[in-house]
Amino acid sequence: MTMGFHNAEQIRELFLSGGMGFLLGAYYDVFRVLRCLLKPGALRVFWQDIVFCVTSAGWVFLFALAVTDGILRVYLFAGLLAGFLAYRYTVGQIVVRTVTSFCQLVAKGMARIRQKASAVAQKVQKKMKKLKKGIATGIDCGV
Repeated sequence: MTMGFHNAEQIRELFLSGGMGFLLGAYYDVFRVLRCLLKPGALRVFWQDIVFCVTSAGWVFLFALAVTDGILRVYLFAGLLAGFLAYRYTVGQIVVRTVTSFCQLVAKGMARIRQKASAVAQKVQKKMKKLKKGIATGIDCGV
């Protein structure tokens, strides 16, 4: 093996680890989106983080076995970190903004639905009181 080939192999592994880091960033965004949509409590967030860390560690282990034959190199972790951060501060920002906007839009829509349903419920309640009063007094209330 010549020195040039060895360097080229290391650069290939660095780029592959950057890609893996990018994918891990996308995987983390799945949990971020779930948190935005479901608003879980602290205990659920804790367990989601545990699931993310354990599964990510497993994927990184398998990735290191496949790419570097299990030899852990500093550039492997540097590439993973660089890829993760690249995703987080580029595509991840767009995903978070989009999902946050969507969540706010859904919340506003739900508030409007709640207001209209409340208004209808109040009208029905008034009609029921009128009907009840009419039945109690024996007067025809036109229903």
